[in-house]
Amino acid sequence: MVLPSMFPEGSKVEGIRVLNTVWSDRAGFEARASACSEAALELARVAGEGDREGASNAFMQMASTCHACHQSYREE
Repeated sequence: MVLPSMFPEGSKVEGIRVLNTVWSDRAGFEARASACSEAALELARVAGEGDREGASNAFMQMASTCHACHQSYREE
């Protein structure tokens, strides 16, 4: 999974809007990142099949997983 590797422990720097919960709740962060990755793969699969309605639904699901992660791990 790529996303968690972008936030190794102690990597918070000025200007990055990440909360410390990325590190203190690592298991939760990795679970949400995994859900987002799975949703993105599903979107790519459905879109590749040319299924517009399915792609729209998959996009909404992916956006929902992104939003949930941002709510928990990103500074406003």
